[in-house]
Amino acid sequence: MARTPDIDENYINEVIKATEAYDPAINKTQGIKLRELVNKICIHFKGEDDYIFGLLSDLGQALDNKINDNEKGANNGLATLGANGKVPNAQLPALAITDTFPVSSEVAMLAISGAEKGDIAIRSDINKSFILTGSPAGVLANWQELLTPGGMVSSVNGLIGDVNLSTSDVAEGTNLYYTNARVNGVVDPKLATKQNTLVSEINIKTINNESLLGSGNISIRTGYTTSGTYTPTITIIQNGTYVYPQESTYTVVGSIVTVYGQFALGLQNTGISELHISLPHLTISSSADLYGHGSSVNGIATDIGISGAYTTGEAHLQMTSKVTGQTATVFFSFQYRAANL
Repeated sequence: MARTPDIDENYINEVIKATEAYDPAINKTQGIKLRELVNKICIHFKGEDDYIFGLLSDLGQALDNKINDNEKGANNGLATLGANGKVPNAQLPALAITDTFPVSSEVAMLAISGAEKGDIAIRSDINKSFILTGSPAGVLANWQELLTPGGMVSSVNGLIGDVNLSTSDVAEGTNLYYTNARVNGVVDPKLATKQNTLVSEINIKTINNESLLGSGNISIRTGYTTSGTYTPTITIIQNGTYVYPQESTYTVVGSIVTVYGQFALGLQNTGISELHISLPHLTISSSADLYGHGSSVNGIATDIGISGAYTTGEAHLQMTSKVTGQTATVFFSFQYRAANL
């Protein structure tokens, strides 16, 4: 609200002209002038009343919004600022500070004195930590395990930290550890019975016709080891027009004779061809003691097999001819036990 200007001396002089002589020309009397002055005074004070009322109204509103002294730094009141511009510690509530309690067992965790919500128990017995979520601390359900990332090894055989294990630290279980006594206990009884079960020519063979049973040394005589060459006699029995044998080689170790050779055969027809081949030593122990195989150049002949003939002392070769009118070059080898050595 605008304030009415003050009524000073200049204003009064202007109204009543008190400093000048009375002018009868003015159609006003001193009474009229005085009335005008009084009217102006009333108007002025009325304006002052309105101004004062407005001030009082503003003051009342300000008083309604003020903070009482007994509310400063008091309960249900307002906190104040100290000289440093901060709330004094005396006006701050007690801070909730989390404590940690290293313990060695569940019993020790439940017996923590003074534990409050948010406190942590570090269990060394299981390498885990728990946080207290409610009261009382003596109730196991109020302790919540703090989870750790999975996939990490927390302990080895119940040990933590730098772990060095030996067989003394790990129980055997179903798989027993090696010891000399255990091995000997299994092997020795089996070896003790093996010698008595060997039978010559049944489950053990001979060298140079000498049994491996018994004691002493086995000698190999000079005449039982030799080698040489010969040109075998090859007779066409079936499906061949001509045959040209080449010089063959043989070796003899003990009574075992091994022969390597080749020949050229003129093929007459497709199908089975049979030839008889003489031996460097005339007799064989039995037909079953001779066996061998062969191959041909360019695959003209296949399925080449060699067997023995005890009565004639020959090797019998059979093969399948694939073409006619051509010459098959055949390489062969066979082995037999010689009866005359």
